[in-house]
Amino acid sequence: MNIRKKLLVGFVVMTLLVSLVGLTALYVNSNMDSHLEEMSDTYWKGTKSAMDFRTNVYAIHGFVMCYINDEDEALEEIAEFKEVVEVDLAEMKASGLFTSAVLDGIEADTSSFYGIIDGIVVAKEAQDMVELDEKVEDLDAQVVVFTASVLTVVNDAKGEMDHHIMSLETQLEESKVLLLVAMVSSVVFGLIFTAWLSNNIASPIRMMTKAADEISSGNKEVEFLNIQRSDEIGDLGESFDRMINSVKLAMEMMKE
Repeated sequence: MNIRKKLLVGFVVMTLLVSLVGLTALYVNSNMDSHLEEMSDTYWKGTKSAMDFRTNVYAIHGFVMCYINDEDEALEEIAEFKEVVEVDLAEMKASGLFTSAVLDGIEADTSSFYGIIDGIVVAKEAQDMVELDEKVEDLDAQVVVFTASVLTVVNDAKGEMDHHIMSLETQLEESKVLLLVAMVSSVVFGLIFTAWLSNNIASPIRMMTKAADEISSGNKEVEFLNIQRSDEIGDLGESFDRMINSVKLAMEMMKE
C-alpha cells in the first residue's frame, strides 16, 4: 500500500469515527427528547382527564342536591354529565398514565356512585325521607372518598413519571460519559495512527540520511538499507541501495 493510500485510509477511518460519535450523540439526544416529550404528553392528557372527571363528579353531586330540592329537571343534567364522565374515563384509559388496576377501581367507585344516585331517586319518589337522608349521607361520603382517590392516583402517577424522568436523565448522563469516552478514544486513535504513520515514513528516511552522511565522509563500508516495502519509500530505498553499490564500485576503482 503506497503512502497516499495509507493517508487516505487514515482519513477515512478518522472521518468514520468522528461521524459515528456525532451520529450517536444526535441519536441519544433525539431519543431522550422524544421520550421526555411522550411522557410529558401522557402525563398532561392523563391528569387533565382525571381532573375533568373529578370536576364532573362534583357537578353530578350538585345536580343531585338540586333534584332533592324538587328540581326534577336536574335529572336530565345528571344524565348528560354521566355521559361526560364516561368520556373522561375513556380519555384516562387512552392516556396510558394509569394502570388497569387503578382504572378498574375508579370504574367500580363510579358504579357505586351511580348506584347511590339511583337509590336517592327511588327514595325521593317513594317519599321515604329516612332512606333519602341515608342515601345523601352515603353520597356525600362517596364523593369525598371518590375525589380523594382520584387525587391520590394522579399524585402516584406523577411520582412514577418523576421516577421515569430521573431514570432518563441518568441514562442521558451515562450516554454523555460513553460519548466522551468515544471522543477521547477517537482522538487517541488518531494520535496513535499519526505517530505510526510518521514513524513509518520518517524511520527509513533517517536511515538514508545516516547512510548518505557516512558515504559523504568516505566510509565505504556502508551497509545496504534493504528496505522491504511496496510503497514509494520502498522504491526510494531500492534506488538508494543501487546508489550505495555504485558509490562503492566507484570508490574501489578510484583506489585501484
